[in-house]
Amino acid sequence: MVTSLKQTMDQLAQLVISDPNIESAFLATLGNMEEVAAREIIKTITHETPPEALVEITQHAQDEHRHAFQLRALKPVKLYSDLKFYAMENELSEIGINFVLGFFGQQLLLKARSASRFAGYVHGALTIEQVPLQMYTAYYKLTKNEAIKKGLAVVLKDEADHLALGRKFYETLSPEARFDIDEINNIEAEMCELLGRRMIQVIQKNLNAEKVETKSLENSLTKSRSRLTTWILALAENENKNARLQNAKVLEDSVLFITGQTKEAFKVDLTPDLTALSDFSPERLHQHMSALASETTLIGVSYALEQAQRGLSPNLASASL
Repeated sequence: MVTSLKQTMDQLAQLVISDPNIESAFLATLGNMEEVAAREIIKTITHETPPEALVEITQHAQDEHRHAFQLRALKPVKLYSDLKFYAMENELSEIGINFVLGFFGQQLLLKARSASRFAGYVHGALTIEQVPLQMYTAYYKLTKNEAIKKGLAVVLKDEADHLALGRKFYETLSPEARFDIDEINNIEAEMCELLGRRMIQVIQKNLNAEKVETKSLENSLTKSRSRLTTWILALAENENKNARLQNAKVLEDSVLFITGQTKEAFKVDLTPDLTALSDFSPERLHQHMSALASETTLIGVSYALEQAQRGLSPNLASASL
């Protein structure tokens, strides 16, 4: 995964620096992601926050807020001459923001947060910084714009400081409030690599001016969060019935990325969708999950669908095509 993550980030950076308009859309996206991260950090501050940590956590949030403005200010193109670059910026931002929200909503961080909001902050600070350190570093190495290079160097230094802050606070947690950082990092690396792939896809699509109007099942499902939730839960139930329990759990957990609620809180009649899924062969189910993962902008859902696809692969190996 480390190799594929680096390759994806290098490929993304090469594409970003190929045009000042793309570079501007990308910088705006990074700024928007930093803005959302700042809000998520602020949400972790409660009465459980140790008084001695309050100033540093607040400063962390303020740093991310400042980064948002710094990165947007670095855009070499302020007004795009072609509407396709506005569309690109909007799509990249939607994917980037959903990555941040999806990452903070993944199960291991929620588990850490259940110990305390402070523990949730610490585990998040120790792992979310992989994104700027991977994505920003690849971009920093390739950009030819000296102003951007200088600005990114400041942001990267701050992100390294935030990682050190997370390590310092981790040492203060009780043993029962400490969760497996390596496991969270592995999830984050896979989601980060997926984010890079989706950004590449968006940039290439807009560069080719592809305006694909589709009435596919996957496209229609992703237009409505309630409809997507119902379908994902039906997929999970289908996996349960076929004794693919790990797949079912991954899909059920991804409902949090869509609704902010657990599977149990989302009451819905799955019968029509389960009836439809019963006609899907393993091959078609695999293709459907792949298409659905590509259609949704919810990176957490895409990640869950890709995990479920991997769970299906052994069955597909012996299935007749």
